[in-house]
Amino acid sequence: SYLMHGKFDERMQQAQPLSAVVSAFDSYCAALLEGKRSGLEEVRSSIRDAIGGDSKVLTGLIPKLSQVIGESPAAKNVDVRGQEAQNRLNFIFCKFVRAITSHSRPVVLFLDDLHWADDDSLELIYMLTEDEHSNFLLVGCFRDNEVGEGHPLKSQIQRMEETGVIVTSIKIGNMRKDNVNEMICDSLGLLPRQTKPLSEIVHSKTHGNALFVKQFLTSLYEAGFLRYSPSVRRWTWDIDNIRSKRVTDGVAELMMDKMLRLKSNVQYALMVAACLGSQSEQSILKLLSKDTDPSNDDFIASLDEVVSEGFMFKVGSSTYSFSHDSIQLAAYSLIPDKEAMHLKIGWQLLDCSSQGELESIIFVVAAQLDRGSMLITDPDEKIKLAKLNLKAGEKAIEQSVFSSASLYLREGVKMLSIEDWHGEHYELCLQIHSACVESLGVNGNWDEMRIYLSKIFTYAKCFEDKISGYYSLVKSLGAQNKRADVIDLTVEILSQLGESFPEDPSSSEVLGLDFSLTNEWLEGTTMEGILIADEMENQKTILSMKFLNLLSLYLYIGRHPLLPFTIFRMVRLSLTHGNCKESSLAFASFALMILYMSNDVERAYRFGNLAIDLVGRSNAKDCVARVHLTVFGLISPWKDYAPVCVEGLNIGYEEGMEAGDVIFAMMNAHLYCSLSLTCGQQLDEFIEKALFYAQQMKRYKQTTVLPSTLVYLQFALNLVSYSEDPTVLTGELMDQEVVLKDALENDYHNTVHLIYCLRLWMAYLFGKDELAATMIDQCKSTNSAFSGAR
Repeated sequence: SYLMHGKFDERMQQAQPLSAVVSAFDSYCAALLEGKRSGLEEVRSSIRDAIGGDSKVLTGLIPKLSQVIGESPAAKNVDVRGQEAQNRLNFIFCKFVRAITSHSRPVVLFLDDLHWADDDSLELIYMLTEDEHSNFLLVGCFRDNEVGEGHPLKSQIQRMEETGVIVTSIKIGNMRKDNVNEMICDSLGLLPRQTKPLSEIVHSKTHGNALFVKQFLTSLYEAGFLRYSPSVRRWTWDIDNIRSKRVTDGVAELMMDKMLRLKSNVQYALMVAACLGSQSEQSILKLLSKDTDPSNDDFIASLDEVVSEGFMFKVGSSTYSFSHDSIQLAAYSLIPDKEAMHLKIGWQLLDCSSQGELESIIFVVAAQLDRGSMLITDPDEKIKLAKLNLKAGEKAIEQSVFSSASLYLREGVKMLSIEDWHGEHYELCLQIHSACVESLGVNGNWDEMRIYLSKIFTYAKCFEDKISGYYSLVKSLGAQNKRADVIDLTVEILSQLGESFPEDPSSSEVLGLDFSLTNEWLEGTTMEGILIADEMENQKTILSMKFLNLLSLYLYIGRHPLLPFTIFRMVRLSLTHGNCKESSLAFASFALMILYMSNDVERAYRFGNLAIDLVGRSNAKDCVARVHLTVFGLISPWKDYAPVCVEGLNIGYEEGMEAGDVIFAMMNAHLYCSLSLTCGQQLDEFIEKALFYAQQMKRYKQTTVLPSTLVYLQFALNLVSYSEDPTVLTGELMDQEVVLKDALENDYHNTVHLIYCLRLWMAYLFGKDELAATMIDQCKSTNSAFSGAR
C-alpha cells in the first residue's frame, strides 16, 4: 500500500486550489518517478486506459502526473464550464484514483486539518470516499472545537454516513500522566518508576499536550535542568528548579522565546516560510533568495539551520514543512508588519520570476500580494495586481476549482474603481467582473453574484458585453429552480439578439405554421448536405444558438408550449448559417417533433441518425448525452432492435459523465433500465447494472429519475428472488405504496404509470387476470407515455 499525506492551511488555503489533495497525489507521482514506488509502467498503462484523452483535466492540477502518463492520447473536445466542469473534474479524478489502486496496491490518503478545507476539496473528498470501486481509504484529522453545527466538514461527514460510507470516529485528546511517563522513560532509557516524579511535573505544566511536552523537555535540557551525567551514566534532573520553572501560556510563546535566540538571518528565513504557509517549495524559496537585502544571504542555508533546530523538516528533497501548526503560528507572530511582509514577498516573486515560472506559481504570488494589498496606493500597481488576480482566477476556472477562483477575482475587483470602467481599463473591468459572476454562480453565492452583475449591467458599453453576465444569471436562476424567471429572461435576451417568438405559443395553428415553415426550409436539402455544411461563423447567431439550447432545457422540464418553436428556430438558423455544436441537439429534437407531430417514423429516424453523425463530426463530447438520450431513447426504439438502443444509451451515460453532464447522463441510465427489460438481457446482468446506476443517482442527488429506476430494479428482483406476492413491487429497495404516494403528491405521472405498467406485466406473467384488468384501467387513467418505448 502507499500512504499519501496532505495538509490544509488556514492562512494560505487560497494559494493553491485543492491544495492538500493535489499535494498528496503530486507526491505520489513523484515517488513513482523517483523509483520509490514500484510498478511505474503498470500504473502508467492503467491511468492511460482509464482517463486517456481526459488526462489534461488533471495534469493542470497535478504537475507531476503528466510525467507519469507520458505521451497521452489526443485531448477530447469537451467545451464545458460551470457546474458541468466541476462535475467532470470530480468524475475523472475518481476514475484516476480507481486506476492507481487495486487489491494488491491500495492507497491511504491522510489529510490533516480538514477543518480548514475549502468547499471544492470537501466535495472531491466526498466523491472519492463514496466511490465503491476504489481500494482507497481516507484518514482525516480535524479539531472538533473548530467544527460546530453548520460547518461544511460536518455537513459532508453527515452526507457520507447517509449514503452508506463507513465513517469511524476516533477522538484523540491530550496524553494522560501514564502516557507522558511512558514517553519520558522511553526517551531517557529509564524505568517508569524512576521517571514518574519528573513526568508528573511535566504533565501538570503541559496538561499532556504532546508538542508542549516535547518542547518543555527541550527547554529543560537547554536550561541545564535535564542533563546526562557521565559519572552515573544516566539522565538526571533538578526536580526543584523544574518545579519552580515558569511555564509560558502555550506552545507558541515557548517557541517564540526559542526563535528570538536565533540569528537574524535565520529568523528572517523562518518568518518568510511562515508567510508562505505550512509548506514551502524550494523552487519558490530560491526565487526569494535573489533578494538584494544583505540579511538574506544564503537564504537556503538559513532554512537548513531552521530544520536543524527542529522548527521545520524537509519532505523529500524540495519541500520545507513546519513541524507543527503552533510553530508556524509562533514564527508568523514574530513579524512586526505582516501585510508589508506579504507584499514584499509577492512583489519579489513577481519580479524574479520568468514567464514560465510565474505560470506555475501564480496562485502563490497573487495570494501574497492580496494579503498585503491594503498597503498599495499606486494606481498602476493596483491595475497590475488586478490583472494578476484575473489570470489566477481564470486559471482556477480552467481547473474547475471555482471557490478558489472567486477568492482571487474578488480581490482583483477590489483593486479597481468606477473610473477604470470609463477609461483604458474597461476590458479588464468587464473580464474580471464577468469571471467573478461565473465563479460565484457555480458556488451558489447568488446574492453576492448579483452585486457584481449590477456593475456589468450598469457600466457595460453594449448589449454584447453583457452577454456573459446574462448567461451566468440564467444558469443561476435554473440552479435555484426558478424556471419561470429563466424562461422570461432568456426570451428577452433572444429578442435582443433578433430572435422573437409568437405571443401565443399554445395555439396549435401557430405551431403548425412554424412546423410547415421549417419543412419548407428543408426542401431541396439532403442529409449529406446538412452534415457537411460549413461551420457557423456569425457570432451573434452562435450566441442565439447557445441561449436557444439553454432555453430548450427548461422548456422541456416544464413541458412549456414554447419548446417546439425553439427547436424549429435552431434548425432554421443551422440551415442558414451553418453548423455549430448545438446543431446536433437541434436536429435530434427536430426528429422527435416529427415523430410527435406527423408520426413519420422513417423521417424521424433519418433526422435522428443525422444528429448522431453531426455530434460525431463535431466531436462535441458535451452534446453526446442529450443527443443519445433523444435518439436512442425516444426515436430509435420505434425502428431499431432494442439492444442497439441500449448500447447507445450506455454510451450516452458514459460520455455524459465524462463531460460533467450529470443530469442527462442519468436520464440515459434511466432509459437504459427501461429498454433493457425488453431486449432479452439476463436479469442478473440487468440487476447489477441497474444497481450501479441507482447508486450513481443517489450519489449525484438525481432524485427525479431515481424513483423510476428503483421501480425497474424491484420488478427485476421480484422475478429472480422469492417474494410473497411478486405482483406487489415492495421489497428491499422500495415500498410500492410509499413510492406511489410520493409520486402522486409531486405530480411524477411517469412513475405512477410505470408502476401500473410493471404490475400489469407481473399480473400477466403470474396469471392474475383480474389484477391485470385493473392495472389496464389504471394505465389508461394516467394517460402517460411509457418511457418512449413502443
